[in-house]
Amino acid sequence: MKTPDGPLALMSRRASLRCLAGCTLGLTVGAAGAQARSDKARAWFTDTTLIDQDHRPHAFYSDLLAPRAVLINAAFVGCSSACPLLTQQLVKVREGLGDRFGRDIWFLSITVDPLSDGPDELKRFAQRQGADAPGWRFLTGAPQDVKLVLGRLGLWVESPDAHQTGLIAGRAAGGHWGKLRPDGSSQALVQQLARFLAPA
Repeated sequence: MKTPDGPLALMSRRASLRCLAGCTLGLTVGAAGAQARSDKARAWFTDTTLIDQDHRPHAFYSDLLAPRAVLINAAFVGCSSACPLLTQQLVKVREGLGDRFGRDIWFLSITVDPLSDGPDELKRFAQRQGADAPGWRFLTGAPQDVKLVLGRLGLWVESPDAHQTGLIAGRAAGGHWGKLRPDGSSQALVQQLARFLAPA
């Protein structure tokens, strides 16, 4: 079929070009904005290296925060009361998330006692709690590195026994963060986490 000519066809082509230019500009600005947010988040959270319970190193922002939503808590192996209870609560939350756990969200449990908690100690703790699962990283590292990361999260304490029991959930690249109370039901926590799972 012959393409129509004349003023109407010319206007239509011009409108299409303007739309294409506008859409392309919008995508470029959107991509630039997303990159700027990511760069800002990386600068704040840093790519400090932490080591997980399987002795694997991770750049904190790029490997652990950027790819997906996260739920973060502070704990330590020598904690005999709050930490095991909180970990058991998180095991129930993990089960409630179903196949979204490990795919759309990871759990990050960071020790506040890096001098005592190496990867092997964290591994044994995770296994005792039934929490040693893909998508759940128990993290340690050099004391100064752990202090830096926890400090950026607002979770660093000088004495491990004084550590916070609250949870931090978020998507770092989108700047979407929130604090969650761990003392509700696991079902309530699953529902609260749902708002962090959609792309930012």
